[in-house]
Amino acid sequence: SLEPIQQGEKRVGMESWMVGRQVMVWQHPACFLDGVAISTETSGRGKCKLTKAPFVAGERRISCTAHTTTSNFKLAAVAPSLRALLALVPGRKLEHIEGY
Repeated sequence: SLEPIQQGEKRVGMESWMVGRQVMVWQHPACFLDGVAISTETSGRGKCKLTKAPFVAGERRISCTAHTTTSNFKLAAVAPSLRALLALVPGRKLEHIEGY
């Protein structure tokens, strides 16, 4: 649901392309986690959005979707951020992420 984020409330931001420009899409931590999945690189041509390091075909990666944008990350590159994010949402665990 589209509930407003209150001032001072924890939020997660991700860049997305909207209305012909780059914008920051803000979400509640639980809403953002709904768009996180563990996926597999199929082509070997993709790169980690954070480190720019290439993926090897068959490599597992973290895929984060906000609005219509999906960004893929090396597991090691986002592990600390993912742990911190999961700590913000009581009852959510790594095992709950799609593709785990």
